[in-house]
Amino acid sequence: MLYKTPVPLEFLVPPFAFLYVRAVLRQEATFRKSDLWHAIPFVLGVINYASFYIIPFKEKKAIVADVIAYPDNIYFVQDGLLPEWLVLIVQLLLFYGYLVAQWYIIIQHFKVEPSALSKQFLFVKKWLYDFVKLQTFYTTSLVLVYVASSLLVFADYKGYDVPLILTTVLMAVSFLFLSGYLLWNPEVLIGLPQLSKKSSKKALKNSLETDAYIQKIKEQRLFLQPNINLSSVALQLGVSPRKLSASIDKAKYSNFNDFINYHRVLFAKDLIEEQYLNRHSIEALSQASGFHSKNAFYRAFKKEFGCTPKAYHQKEDATSDS
Repeated sequence: MLYKTPVPLEFLVPPFAFLYVRAVLRQEATFRKSDLWHAIPFVLGVINYASFYIIPFKEKKAIVADVIAYPDNIYFVQDGLLPEWLVLIVQLLLFYGYLVAQWYIIIQHFKVEPSALSKQFLFVKKWLYDFVKLQTFYTTSLVLVYVASSLLVFADYKGYDVPLILTTVLMAVSFLFLSGYLLWNPEVLIGLPQLSKKSSKKALKNSLETDAYIQKIKEQRLFLQPNINLSSVALQLGVSPRKLSASIDKAKYSNFNDFINYHRVLFAKDLIEEQYLNRHSIEALSQASGFHSKNAFYRAFKKEFGCTPKAYHQKEDATSDS
């Protein structure tokens, strides 16, 4: 008879999810002795239902039959030391507590680690964020299920069957998506690239250098030079073209031209917002932003903002007039 048997096991789900995230971030291969305290809610859950587990089979069968006949009794019948509604509240608090812990260690970790060590790094980083987002979605759906169920049982409200079904479906979909994600992307289980402390510090130093090069280009507005190229910028910064190219790649730009055009159109956008086109033509704006071709300017601007410079200007005028 499995009735109530899974309940203590559910208390292991949040801590195991947390330990998994921590293990991926810190490249841990084994548990620590101190991790045993995460099993305390499970142990307490077993203690809570211990008296129920040892009662004769016939009594259990009668209780289950009663719950099947009258489902509302699941909220009123006390099978353990604690009322069932209190067990549900503790379960939800546990889920949300560990969710907060997971969000905290992920955000703190990626503040320190370089933003792009490799494709695998970015892939696993995205997976960890999606993993915790799905847990958040699942737990929120669980809360909605409990709320809808309690309204049906305690308040005797009618018409809550639909939201109860919908929230239950949301829970199932989130779990299915999580399982499917792993099925289609098994490489995430490889984890983050293995880095020694020395190599991690070196990677962080390289990341800071990357930020410095990008910052200098922006501060000195080197992107406004019409005939700019990788070699000329590298010469002005006193760095090799190869190193500058690697820095731009690590900063998540497709290539050097993509980086330059991105900052040029941002500069053009700022000029438009300063009413530049009230005094000058589109062609003048293109040249002021560093483009040697009006067509190239249009393509780059539309790629970034989804509209032409003129349309953006008209939208800005309409906003300011209102």
